[in-house]
Amino acid sequence: MFGKRQTEKFDPSDYRAHDRRAVKGLTVYVDKQEVEILDYSDGGVRVGSRSPLPRVTVVEIFRREKLIRSVAAVSAWSRGGQTGYSFRPKLKLTTVAPVLKEDYIAAPVDQNKTGGFTGNALKDRLKL
Repeated sequence: MFGKRQTEKFDPSDYRAHDRRAVKGLTVYVDKQEVEILDYSDGGVRVGSRSPLPRVTVVEIFRREKLIRSVAAVSAWSRGGQTGYSFRPKLKLTTVAPVLKEDYIAAPVDQNKTGGFTGNALKDRLKL
């Protein structure tokens, strides 16, 4: 366009605005409720949850016990128990009262009495 040649072919299906990061060892809370992290980048996060998640929320990402990111986020899409949140870093977050560790809700573990995972947990993981 405008006299310049495009030297490299552009494939929109391979385009990612932000590089993906490793999710191993990360814990994510959406409105202080622990969710399963599936994908993470500087632009957003993809999480899985059994309960419905809010459209606009605060996403907090922890590595072990250390808070590495707390950002406002808006739901970009939702299907099959998974939700993609787009980060909105320019929105200001204000903490009115100090947050206690007891305020966070752990994700329920789907295990039967023998210690193995229940059938529903396997079915949910296969439903991508």
